[in-house]
Parts: sequence; structure tokens; C-alpha cells
Amino acid sequence: TIGCTLALLRHLFERHRAMPGDLRRTSGTRLLVAVPADPSSASLRRGPSRLDEPAVLLLPGSAAANAYQLLYANLTAHGLGRTLRRLLLVSVQPGEGRPVVAANLAIVCANAGLPTVAISADPRDPVLPQLLGKASDQDLVSPLGNDASWVASLTVTETWNLVTVALGRADGGLAGGLTRPRLRQMLDEAARLFRVVLVDAPPMADGPEAVMLATEGFDAVLLVVPAGGVEPGVLADAVQTLELTGVPLRGVVITGAPDEGGSP
Repeated sequence: TIGCTLALLRHLFERHRAMPGDLRRTSGTRLLVAVPADPSSASLRRGPSRLDEPAVLLLPGSAAANAYQLLYANLTAHGLGRTLRRLLLVSVQPGEGRPVVAANLAIVCANAGLPTVAISADPRDPVLPQLLGKASDQDLVSPLGNDASWVASLTVTETWNLVTVALGRADGGLAGGLTRPRLRQMLDEAARLFRVVLVDAPPMADGPEAVMLATEGFDAVLLVVPAGGVEPGVLADAVQTLELTGVPLRGVVITGAPDEGGSP
């Protein structure tokens, strides 16, 4: 009796979450790829969450690395590096694997011969430069807080064709920077210098920064969702909010999916 009750409760709980197979019906958006969790991947702890280091860098033959190659091919079919130059990666909550997706996609783009810049716009947990294996241990300085050229703040990574920069810090400053024309100028210049501009946005639950960023001239938004699911109402609200910015929501990327994941 206890076992049946627990099974029923679990079934009811799972029905109230948007799982990978239900995303098209729940949110009306396209599932781009489901990235499987790889238990053998190394990890890097920065801030409150445990993050897997880029699979395409450390485990190039893994299922996760293959999934990111599929994501790249999917985006290439829609003009990545040509009409699709500026991509904003967004998640609803923190800890859903968004910086890891940004890091892996950036490495795949760079390895494919596309000069790429990966920009961390999460001031509370700016882990993207560390995930990319930045070559310098110098403290990152936000390019929004001074009049010097932002190009001087770029940091080379371990991957050829790939550089990174952080926009803000944990003590804030990003929201104020978003109201200045300097950010739009920076993104415009980045698009002239690089074929792909990937921006890792703060979680939507942390404040308005992600939505404010989406209005800064991006070509598309990718929504990162964990395999454990998101409440359907929350997911639908996030999708609607992003669509109101006028930027195309290209699709959803699932993180931590079962091993059979990897294809839409």
C-alpha cells in the first residue's frame, strides 16, 4: 500500500512538470537538443551550484559532446555564423546548466572555424570564463564600468578562435549598465569582430536583466531547461515574456537528460 501510494504521488508530481517530451506541447517551442548527463565528466564548483566542465573539451567522444555537435548543426541550418550571429542563452532558474551549454556551444563554434566571443552577463555567478579555461588568472574587470575599449577586457581561452569576457560582478552593476548605450555599442562591435557572439544571461528568476538583455539587438534566444522539468505555468510564462521582447525564441535545450537524449 505504501509503495503504491508513493508511486501515485510520484506520478502526480511528474505530471505537473514539463518534461522534455512535453515541451513542444507545453511551451509551443521547438526542442533543439537534449544533452545527456555524463557521470564521468569532471566538475568545477563556482558559486552555489556544481557545474560540469565542457564535455566537448574534456570528453570529445561522449554522448554529451555529440549532443552539442547536433545543437551546432541544428543552429547552422538556421544561419549560425551568417544571419544568426548574436545568441542569448536564458534559463528560468539558477543551476539549470545554462553556462555549461554556453561554454560547450562556444567551443564547438570555435572549433568549426567561427571566431567566437562568449560573454558572461550573470553578475552573481560569472563562471563562463572559468569553464572555458581562461589563460589568465587575473581578476576580470567589467567593460561596462569604464570608458576604455571593451576589447581590452577580452581574455583568451584554451580554445583557438575563442575569447571570453564578463560584463558584471556579484556586487551588481549589470542592470545599470543595461540602460546605457555602451552595451549596445559593445554588442554591435562584437558582431563586427566575431562570427558568433554568445551571451550567458542571468536567470530570469533573479530579476529583469535577462529580458532587458534580449532587447539589445540579439538574433535569437535559446532557453535552457533541466531534464527534471519546469512547472508548465512557469515555463509558459517565461516563453511568453521572451516572445514579448520581439527576439525569436529559437528553441529549447534540455540539460542532464537520460542517456537516450540527444535528438529532438
